[in-house]
Amino acid sequence: VQIITGKDDKIVFKRTLKLVPQELAVGIGCKKGKSAHEIERAVKKTFDKAGLLLEAIAVVASVDRKADEAGIIEFARKCKVPYKTYIIRNQSKAICISG
Repeated sequence: VQIITGKDDKIVFKRTLKLVPQELAVGIGCKKGKSAHEIERAVKKTFDKAGLLLEAIAVVASVDRKADEAGIIEFARKCKVPYKTYIIRNQSKAICISG
């Protein structure tokens, strides 16, 4: 049995258990109308550079004006995680209004 917990772990057996703790919050900022595929591609590119796994995403978040963005909603659904939106009162504070 082999257990994979990170991006750098190499699969050496046919049957491998992949354990990835969901501990990352991903904030999405994008232009209106971006597709889930475009968002996923951008997140994947960023995660690849940082050595992170998409499976580690625990929540997808954005600002309240993006609450109805179909691409972000679908990306969160594909990742099987909640999508939360926040009101920005100033640049250093956000208050959760959904989820």
